[in-house]
Amino acid sequence: MPVINGRSSRLNAETEGLTFRIQITVDGYTGKLLLKLIFHLPLDYPSSLPDVSVISEELTRKQCIDIKLGLLKKATLVSEPMVHKLRLWLQQNFMTVTEQSDYRLLQKTLKVDVDSSGKKCKEKMMSVLWEMQLPCGCKQ
Repeated sequence: MPVINGRSSRLNAETEGLTFRIQITVDGYTGKLLLKLIFHLPLDYPSSLPDVSVISEELTRKQCIDIKLGLLKKATLVSEPMVHKLRLWLQQNFMTVTEQSDYRLLQKTLKVDVDSSGKKCKEKMMSVLWEMQLPCGCKQ
């Protein structure tokens, strides 16, 4: 029986494939984040894609799903091992993969002002995407 992370695996590697976990740290917006990547390699790996799960106590479930989808999009059906390449790709592209989720999360959760009763209120934080001068005939 294979040993994974110091414990015996319940899967029989000869009939169900191999499952293992890799813990990595990535650079996030607020510092280092710990990610746990769980890969299930089917019997015909690397001819078929591995199943991937992403777990992190510092990220939302949506962000973990976005990371998983990014990894699966990056994985290609080639007959060569890809787990190490996927891990390296994630460490190098973590900010790009999670950027859209983080932006939406900030819009919903960032409290930036107080209302007339003194309660904190949420405000959408937007970025200027494009700016131009108005034509002379237009009023501001």
